[in-house]
This record gives sequence, C-alpha cells and structure tokens, in this order.
Amino acid sequence: MHTGTECNPQTRFICAKNVTACKPSYEKIEGVFCNVENPVEIIAKKIAYRGDAFRPRDIFDLALVYSECRMDMLEQAQTLAPYLPALSSRLDGLAEDVIERGLGDITVLAGGEKIRGKELQLCHEFSKSIRLEIERGHGLGKSL
Repeated sequence: MHTGTECNPQTRFICAKNVTACKPSYEKIEGVFCNVENPVEIIAKKIAYRGDAFRPRDIFDLALVYSECRMDMLEQAQTLAPYLPALSSRLDGLAEDVIERGLGDITVLAGGEKIRGKELQLCHEFSKSIRLEIERGHGLGKSL
C-alpha cells in the first residue's frame, strides 16, 4: 500500500506477518502515533517475501541494515535460514553491471553514502555470515 505526505510522497506501508521476534517501536510521525518496524524485521520481510526477486533497492537496504545492525541480523540466522537459498540464488544470478546501474539510480540519505559501491559485497558477506551462524548453531532468533 502506498500513501504520501507533502514531505515524503513515496511513504510505503507493508502489511505482512512478522518474520522475526523483533518488536516495533511506537512513534509519533507527522502528528500521528503508529508502530514503526525494526529495520531487521523490515529486511527479514524483504528476504522472506521476495528474496528470489530482490531489486537494487532491496540490495541497498539489506546492505545498509547489515552494516548498521550486523549482530542483530546474525541473531536471526535460524529464522532466515529457510529463505536464504532463494536470496543467494538471486544475488548470484544478477549481473554486477545491472546491479550497479540500478543502485546508481537510488536516492539515499546522507547515512547511506558510506556503503555506496559496497552494496553487493555486503549482501554476499551477509549471506555467508548467516550460513556460518547456522553451521555453528547460533542465531537462534533471539528477540531484540
């Protein structure tokens, strides 16, 4: 569902079953109180519901959240395990030049500039790290 405001005409709301035990926060946005999902939950939903169809924006989002919330993401290894093959296949199947062109078209806030050019590398690192956590028996889906 899309809605918009004067400040942000492309605000997106996702209505889907939670994937992780991450709790939303209750915040006031433009004068209205609402639940705001944890970034780890948002990425988990992207992986679970469209990992096999990841787009450049999804790749950027995963890379940014992984770079900012690495340990929280790795704690979700067991939860994300069933969805990892589709995501890995998608990441491996995308041509790097196609991704780079798509990523270049994404407008990001200043905080996202620090990962520019490293998005795909961070996504592959995430995938590898999740697999290692699963092999070690860690990432037991602890709540945040």
